[in-house]
Amino acid sequence: MTISCRDLREMAEAYLSGEIPAEMREQVQEHLAGCPECRAEVDGIRVLRASLQRAFLATPELAASTDLSEAIRRQLKPVAPVPRRVAAWRYRWLATAAAVVVVSATALATAMGVDASRLVALARGAWGDHRNCAVAFHLGERPISLEEASWIFDPAFARLQTTPDTWIPIDGRYALVTERHSCVFEGRRYAHIVLKFRGELVSLLIAPEEPSRMETVIRAVTMTAQRVRVLNVDGAPATVFRVSEHLAFVVGNLPEEDLRRLTEALAGPVRLALAG
Repeated sequence: MTISCRDLREMAEAYLSGEIPAEMREQVQEHLAGCPECRAEVDGIRVLRASLQRAFLATPELAASTDLSEAIRRQLKPVAPVPRRVAAWRYRWLATAAAVVVVSATALATAMGVDASRLVALARGAWGDHRNCAVAFHLGERPISLEEASWIFDPAFARLQTTPDTWIPIDGRYALVTERHSCVFEGRRYAHIVLKFRGELVSLLIAPEEPSRMETVIRAVTMTAQRVRVLNVDGAPATVFRVSEHLAFVVGNLPEEDLRRLTEALAGPVRLALAG
């Protein structure tokens, strides 16, 4: 059996908790050895778990109250026998919810740092797709139309057939959309919109997001989903914004400020399209 990136991310917390069989653990370790993106994902979860634990233990006043502890214990008691794996997942989710109730400012800052490192790893993949698809047009799998991809993979891709507009005004200049399709790079499927701005090819790459449970809750608390973030990917700039259940990356050989302005012009229409 070969473990895919999606499979690994779904079992990452179980792997770190030692709750998967030995033979499956070997397959996970083999996948991690050859997949930098998944390795960064698992490392991020490991760091986050350790940081939260240290923060709670070092701050007694943030300990859960007796009432909260009792309420969690009641929730953890199953009303009927359930398979061990289901019970384990339920326990982890309730434990995560309890942790968020008492999370400290230090832990939140750490969590945002973990989120940033994960975004850089994903942006590295977006840069790879840009270079291989938009620039060299050298991919292992043939791109397909956004319409076809919406039938097979992600219905939201259909909304990007006309969004953003072909011409996007930016500070007296225009970015021109030259291509729209769906492609795959290193196992991750994107809606890929190729633009030309200031004489350079630029890629808008949108893919479903697969955050861990803890990252999802912390992101809601910190409201990081509302802004455009600028990332440094091996010395090259990339921008990212979240919309609905997707991440959108913009990459290309532009100065950081031009890339940010282009991303801000794209973010509004894309958010409206995918939110609907």
